[in-house]
This record gives sequence, C-alpha cells and structure tokens, in this order.
Amino acid sequence: MGKHAYLIIAHNHVKLLNQLLGVLDDPRNDIFLHIDAKTSDDYLAAIHKNLKYSPVRFSHRVSVQWGGFSQISSELSVLGTAVATKHYDYYHLLSGADLPIKTQDQIHKFFDQQQGMEFVQFQQPKISPEKLSRVMTNFYFQEKDVRHNKLYSTAQRIFTKAQRILGVNRIKHSNLEFQMGSNWFSITDDLARDVINKSADLLPYFKHTQCADELFLQTIVVNSKYRQKLYHLEFDDSKLGNMRYIEWVDHAPRDLTINDFESLKASPLLFARKFNPDTDAQIIEKVLRKLATA
Repeated sequence: MGKHAYLIIAHNHVKLLNQLLGVLDDPRNDIFLHIDAKTSDDYLAAIHKNLKYSPVRFSHRVSVQWGGFSQISSELSVLGTAVATKHYDYYHLLSGADLPIKTQDQIHKFFDQQQGMEFVQFQQPKISPEKLSRVMTNFYFQEKDVRHNKLYSTAQRIFTKAQRILGVNRIKHSNLEFQMGSNWFSITDDLARDVINKSADLLPYFKHTQCADELFLQTIVVNSKYRQKLYHLEFDDSKLGNMRYIEWVDHAPRDLTINDFESLKASPLLFARKFNPDTDAQIIEKVLRKLATA
C-alpha cells in the first residue's frame, strides 16, 4: 500500500483546515502542517491533531509574507519535515484553502497508475522577460507587505527601477534555465529529496525575489532529469500540469462558489482551490457531502 504525504500550508479559517484534515484522514496518508508563525495560539489549539488514521506533524514555523522568500521557506520547511520522516510515494502541497474533489480511493488509484510521473505545472514554453525580472532584480522589501504599506511599496518601486536603469542582473552568470508556474505540486520521493538536497545551491537566486515560489520548483525541474517525467509535458498553463482546479482573476485565484460545483463535479482534476467560507460556505459543504457519499 503506497503512502502519501500531504503538506499543508495554512494561516486562517481553522474550521476549513479541520474539514480538509478530515477528508485526508486515511491509513494511506500522513499529514504535515506548516502554520504561519504570525498565527495565534488559539488557532493552533483549535486544529484537530488527533485524527483516526493519519498522524499529524508540524514543521518549523516561518512568518510568511505574500510574494516573499518566506513562501519558499515555508514550503521547504514542511517538505523537509516529511522527507526526514520516511519515504513516501507522493508529496502533495496544498494550502489550508484547498479541498480534494476526488475520494482518497480515486486519488491513490490515479497516482498508482501514474507512478513515477511528476505533477508540476508550467505557465508557458519560455518565461516572459517581465516574469524573469523577478529573479534578475533585487526586491529588498518583499518581506515588508508591499501590497498594503505605501512606504515600502514606494521604496521597492524606486529601488527596482534604479537597478534596471543600472543594468543589474543577478542571474547573468548563471547557466540555469528559469521557469515558472503554479507553486502547488504532487511530486515523487526522488524529486522531493532532490529539492531538499539542491535547495542550498539554488536559494541565493531566489532571495530578495518577487513571488519566487512560482519559479523555484519549476526551475529545479526544467534543469533536471525530471523534465522528461512530467505528467503534462506541454508548458501551456494547463490545470493538468498539477491536477489542481484553480480559477484565476486579475492574477489571483478566485474564491470558488456554488456556481462552480457542476464544473468541479465534472472535472478530471484531483484538488481545488480556493475555498473561502466568508465568500461561500455552501460550496464547501456540498463538496464534502459529495466526497462522503461517493
């Protein structure tokens, strides 16, 4: 019986997180949680840690800032904890706003049939100059909540513009091909261990980088043997790349609603995000009911 590791990064909506833990609770699964270091003790206390079948382990907590290097740090924290625990057939990175849209029997059957394939999504055949600038330029204030702090956002804009005028290019001496896509993945044990082992050499390229979590794993894969082991070989922004149902609006994942249920029901994909009980709790309950009665 193949064992899977579910890696979950969460910081809010503890009821939804507990619902996610409930549908992952299965003898074939171990669960690893990264909880944002800014999250309160009350939140931690409310997490269901004693499931019926799946052990729940916590990784070292990082204070995560949107778009910052801390996002990579949190992913490496929870992945590293899982890799250090035992060997798993697959490692699935989810957020606390995700749910599976297939049963565990269906998910395990799918990965048994695709054993050895890597589920990493790529946006396009060649990264655009705009997206490549994320690693060419130093974003010194990316850990300072530049989306909501006018002082830091202004300072970052000035510094990045100055670097471009001066021709700063942090990767000009690198032989790496940089790529990007969704940061949510399902990967084999071999790739998971290579990510941990190679991270020290690659991390300098991604520090002070904007939204580096969308480039980190893709860059590792595209420069390695795992490129030929991708389930979906075309770099075309397909959801099949990582088997995640995500609807994007204005460069951000849209909250799913009850209007998405029929699409979710008909989808061949395995996981979906993002769910938000403040936007629509009905879709969450309907997905959970479908999984319970499948």
